[in-house]
Formats: sequence, C-alpha cells, structure tokens
Amino acid sequence: MARILVIDDDPQHRTMLQKLLGLDRHEVFTLDNGEHAVATCHRQQPDLVVLDVLMPVKDGIDTAIELRRAFPALKILAVSGGRRTLTPSFNLESVALVGADSTLAKPFTRAELQFALNWLLPG
Repeated sequence: MARILVIDDDPQHRTMLQKLLGLDRHEVFTLDNGEHAVATCHRQQPDLVVLDVLMPVKDGIDTAIELRRAFPALKILAVSGGRRTLTPSFNLESVALVGADSTLAKPFTRAELQFALNWLLPG
C-alpha cells in the first residue's frame, strides 16, 4: 500500500481521512498546515499528498508550488470545501494550475477518494 501525507487544518477531516486511508492499509502521516510539508516529505517519502487548499499559516496553493518544485514526481490530490466567497471549484482549479494531479470537492465519499487514489497510484 501507499505512504500518504494528509495536510488539512480541520482536525475532524484529518482524522476522518486518516481512518479511511487506514482502512485500505495505507500508511498515513498528517500535518495541520503546509508549513513543514517539504521537510516532512524529505523524512517520510510519501507516495501521495492529500492537500487541503484553504489553510492558515501556509495554504494549499503555496504548499503545492513548494512540493512540486522539491518533488516533481510526487502525486498531489487537492481537496477543498470552499468558503463563503470562494467556491470549491475555484480553489481546485487554482491549485491544479500550480501542480495538483487531481482534485476532490469536500464533502466527498470514500468511493470517490478510492477512485482518485487508484487513478493516481495505479498498481
């Protein structure tokens, strides 16, 4: 199975993702923002990063840019639920432009998450 880094500021969403990914026997690491993402990727060497777009300290756009520069082959799955003034589709289109390999709008189902992972991490 895969090594996955989940970066999301919402503790409930982080825990939910950790449990869902664990059900499929993935090894999961978590961060609550993108500030230490590059250093964590150097240490943990994940196959995939699940990255929330809207976060305090360092958001998903800046984090995706840094990760793409440091790890060109790393797979990035961006997720977003939007905010009052920003729709999920706007956030996801923006992060795709800077390097996300795939996107999911929150809320998403376990089946949608599994489909995205199977597409990003075949075999």
